[in-house]
Parts: sequence; C-alpha cells; structure tokens
Amino acid sequence: MVSAKLLEISASRGKKGVDRQEQVDQLSYLARVAQTPAQALEVMTAVVSAQFDLTPSMATHMPVEVWRACVANLHQIFAILSSYPNIKMADVIDESKMENKRLDGDGELVPLPEGEADPEVHVHGNLVSFLERLDDELFKSLQCIDPHTVQYMDRLRDELVYISLAQASMSYCVTVEDGRALARVLLRVLEHIYYKTDAVYAATTRIHLEMTKKVAEEAAAAKAQGAAAAEQIAAQEADCVETTGDVPILPEPEWFKLSMIESELPETVAGFTKKLSATIYKLGDERTKARCMLCEIYAKALAGNFHRARDLLLMSHMQESVQQMDVATQILFNRAMAQLGLSAFHAGLIREGHSCLSELFIGGRVKELLAQGVSMQRFHERDPEKEKLERRRQMPFHMHINLELLEAVHLICAMLLEVSNMAINAHDLRGKLFSKPLRRLLDINSRQPFTGPPENVRDHAVVATLALAKGDWQTALDMLLSLNAWKLLPEQQRVETLTMLKAKVQEEALRTYLLTYATYYSSLSLEQLCSMFELSEQTVHSLVSKAMLSGELHASWDQPTRSIVMHNIEPTRLQRMALALSEKVQQLAEANERAVDSTGGMRMEGVDGDDGGDRRSGGRGGRGGR
Repeated sequence: MVSAKLLEISASRGKKGVDRQEQVDQLSYLARVAQTPAQALEVMTAVVSAQFDLTPSMATHMPVEVWRACVANLHQIFAILSSYPNIKMADVIDESKMENKRLDGDGELVPLPEGEADPEVHVHGNLVSFLERLDDELFKSLQCIDPHTVQYMDRLRDELVYISLAQASMSYCVTVEDGRALARVLLRVLEHIYYKTDAVYAATTRIHLEMTKKVAEEAAAAKAQGAAAAEQIAAQEADCVETTGDVPILPEPEWFKLSMIESELPETVAGFTKKLSATIYKLGDERTKARCMLCEIYAKALAGNFHRARDLLLMSHMQESVQQMDVATQILFNRAMAQLGLSAFHAGLIREGHSCLSELFIGGRVKELLAQGVSMQRFHERDPEKEKLERRRQMPFHMHINLELLEAVHLICAMLLEVSNMAINAHDLRGKLFSKPLRRLLDINSRQPFTGPPENVRDHAVVATLALAKGDWQTALDMLLSLNAWKLLPEQQRVETLTMLKAKVQEEALRTYLLTYATYYSSLSLEQLCSMFELSEQTVHSLVSKAMLSGELHASWDQPTRSIVMHNIEPTRLQRMALALSEKVQQLAEANERAVDSTGGMRMEGVDGDDGGDRRSGGRGGRGGR
C-alpha cells in the first residue's frame, strides 16, 4: 500500500496543477505509516526531494521553515542509517536487494522466517547531493536577506545546524567507506569555517555547545513524556475515526524518534582546518583539493601566518592554473590573495603585500573579482543574463573583505614603494613604475586647479604621498592615521599595525629626503637626521649605508665627525633637464632617420647638378632645348 502510493505521488511530481505542498504532506504521512525502516527511508528521501521542489526558481531561496524541516528529515535519515547497518543508500543500487522485492501481490511486506537476520537492503538516493543543495539554499538566503536586520543574525545560526548535519553525514560516509563523498562534505564544512577569526569561531563553538545541550535536554524531556503522549495520540486516533472519519494522527515509529546526534567542534580554526584538509587532500578530486588549499591559505593568512600561507600557495602552483578553473574557484583565489596581501602588510612586508594586491586593483574591478558587488562599466550595455549570474555568485555580507581597508592597504604599500622610486627617477621618463593606479591619481591631482580637503581613501593617499615626497613624514603619517578603515581591526592588531606603519613612513621619508635633496648638501650630521625623522642612530646608519651600497646615494661616512659627506657627482636640476632635452632630440633624430628609410631610398630630384642638367636637356626624352 505504501509503495503503491509512493509510486503514484512520484509519477505526478513536476506536472502542472499539482499542489506541491500537498505532496509533501502526503509523503510525510506515508513515512509515519511505513512498515519497515527501509521503506520509511525511501519515503523520507522522496519527502526531501519534494521539499526542494517547493522552490523551483534559482532566483529565490527556500523558506527558512522548509529548510529547517528538510534538515530535520535528513537527520532522521542519517539516524535510521546509523541504527540499521543492513540498509545501504547509494546512487547505483542492486535492484534485487530493494525492499519492494519482498512485497506480495497486495503490496504487503512478506515477513521474514523466524530467527533469520535482516537481509541487506538497498535504497536509491544521494545524501551528499541533498547536503550540498541545503548549503546552496542557505547561501542564497544569506545573499537575499538584508544583513543589517535581526533576521540575518538568526539565519547565521543555521550554519551551526548545517555543520551538525554535515557531521552526521561524515559519520555515514566513513561507515560506508565512500571517500569521494566524504571529501565533498568536508569541503562544505571547511567553507563555513575558513573565513572566521579565532574570536568569532570561539563564539560559534560556544553557541554550538548551547544548542547541543538544548537538543539533549529536549530529547530527554520527550522521552520522559513519551508514554503519556502515546496514550493521548491513541485517544485522538480513536476519537477521529469514530466521530469525524478523518485521517488519524499516528504515533511515530521507533526509527522516527531517533534524535539529532551530539557533535563537537575543535577549539581553534587552525585545528579544525588542519583536521579537515588532511582528509580532503587524501580523498578528494582535483577541484576539491584546489578549493581546500585556497581555504587553508586564507585561514593561515587571516591568522597572521603569512609565510606559511605564501609557501602553500607557491607549492601548489595555483597561480599558474587558476585561469582554467571555474569562476567560483577563481573568486576564492582572489579572496585568498586579498587576505594574503593584508597579512603581509600587518607583518610589515610592504613589497610582498603590494605584489599580492596589485593585480586586484589594476583593472578597477576589485568588487567584481571578490564577488562583493556588480561593477558598472561605462560605455557598455548591461547583459541581463550575465548580471544574473554575477548576482548569484555574490558573497554574503558576513564573508566580505572590507574594500575600504583593502584599498587603503594597497595604496599605502604603493606609496611606500613609489615615493623613493619617484625620487630616484625624477627625470627619467622611462623609469620603472611600481604602481600605475597611484601614479594616475597623482597625475589627476596635479591637473586640478584647486584641491579641497581629503574625503576618501584615495584623497588621503594622494595627500600623504605628496607630503612624503617632500620628507614631511609627520603630515603624511597624520593623514594615514586619520583613515576610518583602521577602526575595523581588532584593538591589539590595530596598535601593532599603526606602530609598524609609523616606522615605515619615517624610514621612507628619510630615504626620499636624502635622494631628493642630496645635491643641496655638502655634508649631513647623523644627529640631525635622527632628530628630523625621530629614528634611532642604528636605523639611520643602516638605511643610509644601504643607499650608498646600492648606488642610489653618492656619499660616504665620516666616522670621526659622525656625518655623511656628499660627493656631489649627481647632476643638478639644470643638468638633468639638459640631459632630458638631449635625449628627446636624439629620439626625434632617430624617428626622422626611420622615416627616411621607410621611403625606400627615393632620390630627391633637383638637388644635384646631373639631375638639373637632365631636366634642362629635354625632360623624358633627353632631347630639348632651344
């Protein structure tokens, strides 16, 4: 009877005019009247599929109540599978071992002979695909809900519900020895953990522990009240049948009462990531391993382990093959590179931080590359389909990397590298550039007839760069410290980062000052430099010596007087301008020579005497004259 009704409902699935909610209700009732756990498992699998059918559109997300009901059904499925090892669920099954082979002609289950063990039963279904679909629906709901509302915070708690369900799935995958499915589940869990800081993860584990205790208490209370509830349900059943003839509310069978399993989370993000990634690297496919590697790189960079994260990236050669991967993996790669750049900056590695962030900002599409917004391009018509795909890939708000902080770090790294480079190549038109975006901002600022006070990150960076180019480190530092982006950092990290930033600004101001104004000095006192830039004598001595050894500064130390003696072999401003003019003249002469050569060596008639004589002698025929 149950199998026949299940077949009838499954046949009507997807047809027009069918009430999908009614199908879910009918299947839920069938699960309660199932004769065996395997039959109940088959019906509940159909219930979960029908619940997914309630939201057929890709543009909308599954309602929260339906999502949680679906999670509860999957918990029941995993509980049945763990309690009845003879039941196996897989995509490809042996039809001879399906439970419907034991049904008689009336659809009733044929009982087993007394004393015979339960045979192995196969049920068709893919639990991992259900788990991934639930994760996708949770992701879509977080995309659609306003992040500044209480509903968003409540929805974030469902991450813990999903992780608990995923842990039940892990246990089942280990039992059936399905390594590929286990790796897929572990990756889904890792993608809910890798972006969390230790403080956020500690709060997550605390809430998870509270939820687990609450579930255990509710299960104990339900068990204590089970007898009374069964009597009440039996009375309702008799009353319904006798008075109204309605369908009775049946008591739940034993396999339907199995509660959600208790689960534990590791204490730290690093411990959780290490535990998950070790198994994924062993059992996963290429895409799963690549995404796991990027998640681990992000987590290590977020924890401040820049060198370990960088070594993982270099060993994986991910930067060489990421263009051939899917778009979601490319977005994860961009997020990992952005976090790697922030980690390098916090560690004081300015050049490494700039190299990590420069590719993200060079095209002006950083929001699109990080999937944190849809970029509006000028002079291009909108493609509705492309825009829909981009919006489906957007990251939920709580996973965003703050773009203001990212832009501030990128421009500060570019400033610290570019200011001294501009001083070295002040009159070299073909000098190397460290940052084209910063140079473009400086060019735009130089063409402005009037510049007001700085308003955004770019304005602050331009003003700080111009001040640093003059050696005014205090003005540059004040301008950088006034950025609001630093408030986003934790207290301890903010103090350490700003202390490092002050030291870097002072050092670059010293280098830039010496490279810019060295020709105006015959000697400089070490004490004077220390007082000007508030640096220790050891730091000043080290920086000046490096500039001398690299050939940037033509000077030498006079140890008795503790001063720097300039050699005055650097050209003056007039000499540099003369050299630049001569170089331009040389380029113009070379261009003229190439233009003459491109004419094919044509002779200009009327220049030498022979041509003139030929022309006077009669032109074409060579005859003429008077």
